[in-house]
Amino acid sequence: MNPYRQCKVGVMIPTYNRPDMLRHCVLQMLAQTRRPDVICVYENGLPGNYRWCVEDIEFPIIWLHTPHREPNYEFYLRPLLFLIGEGCTHFFRVDHDDLYLRNHIEVSLGELLAGRDFRISNHCGVLIVPSDSGRRSYEYYDGVRFEFHAPKGMSSSIAFNRSFAVMLAEQLPLHSEYVDFDEIVARVVAPFFSCHWSSIKTTVYVSHVGAATSGHWVGLAGKLPPFAQG
Repeated sequence: MNPYRQCKVGVMIPTYNRPDMLRHCVLQMLAQTRRPDVICVYENGLPGNYRWCVEDIEFPIIWLHTPHREPNYEFYLRPLLFLIGEGCTHFFRVDHDDLYLRNHIEVSLGELLAGRDFRISNHCGVLIVPSDSGRRSYEYYDGVRFEFHAPKGMSSSIAFNRSFAVMLAEQLPLHSEYVDFDEIVARVVAPFFSCHWSSIKTTVYVSHVGAATSGHWVGLAGKLPPFAQG
């Protein structure tokens, strides 16, 4: 039996104030060579919700919604708990504003099935999207060694197995000393598991003015971003 089909793959997508990006993201997941089995979207921080942006898509998308702003870890804990409850064996953290090549789930799942509990891409493409007052055209860098997030890789490329998911769900509410989900993953949970930093490019990180890690790259006025120096 195909081991890829024996897995139950869950994708969690936290989203805030971007129905356009969220729709693009869901469609990217459904274009994967190995489709997810469950997609759980968690919209956090707006009184209304924009579930309408995916309602025409013929796929069972679970929509969770909190109208008030929650702590950072809740963006991930709520959908993670839902996917654990659904019996998922493998979990993908996906950001609504990044790009995913069609083989992202297939490659990542293969790396996990080879005996790893956790994987993350530390090589990816980087797309810098211009702002109205900044760059006049986009910039694209291929095969970037990406270590700007706490797990020393592109955090929205993270995937892990059920054992990792259960411990992560237990630890997320207990570590208010860390601001970001990524830090809890890297410093609290990952040291107890077998981890893999993948050099296979399956993702493109998108830098735009709203990106917490890299919004300032958009305004560099023609200078090279840090990863491109030299």
